[in-house]
Amino acid sequence: MAGYIDKNNVQWEHCNVCGDSVRLNDLGYEPPSTEHVHGRDICLTCTNAHPNIESIQPARSWLEVRS
Repeated sequence: MAGYIDKNNVQWEHCNVCGDSVRLNDLGYEPPSTEHVHGRDICLTCTNAHPNIESIQPARSWLEVRS
């Protein structure tokens, strides 16, 4: 991870898909695959656009919504 900690002691990291800076607690995780052998951190916006959304491990801050 190559993020930073702001003056409020909040850790920020980059989404490995879009590159946006996101609070660490707001990043999900895409497990390793043949395309991404080490897995990757992923923001909610990129997760919602992911073709296999069920494979993403949710961030601590995400809430489950069922219809």
